[in-house]
Amino acid sequence: MKFLKNENIIDDFFEECDFKRPRLANEKEFDEYIGSICEQENISYTRYSDDMTFSGDFTPSFIIKLVRKELLKYNLKLNNKKIHIIKNYQCQKVTGLVVNNKVQTSKTYRKNIRKEIYYIKKYGLKS
Repeated sequence: MKFLKNENIIDDFFEECDFKRPRLANEKEFDEYIGSICEQENISYTRYSDDMTFSGDFTPSFIIKLVRKELLKYNLKLNNKKIHIIKNYQCQKVTGLVVNNKVQTSKTYRKNIRKEIYYIKKYGLKS
């Protein structure tokens, strides 16, 4: 779980899932419940696979307790090793993308791509 001040992220919330059964029996029901609570609290909620993102001005422990309680209904639990609180001045990554001010790849990745393009232009693709 990752948390940011104003950008709060819960990441990889399943612990040791049995991949022979669905992770959540009814993901829509889970998302609708968490989403409705977040809407009431003016918190932005999104989820991609097992990456949950919560953005807004709120106390992270509130969301952790809410998600932990709801996951128990599905015999799942949060992976405490994956819970992160990330402040708005820190690098905020969701599913490998930096999401601080705009969605983009990391600075390192962009530099490597520029370097590769430089060498392709200089020496050609075959070398």
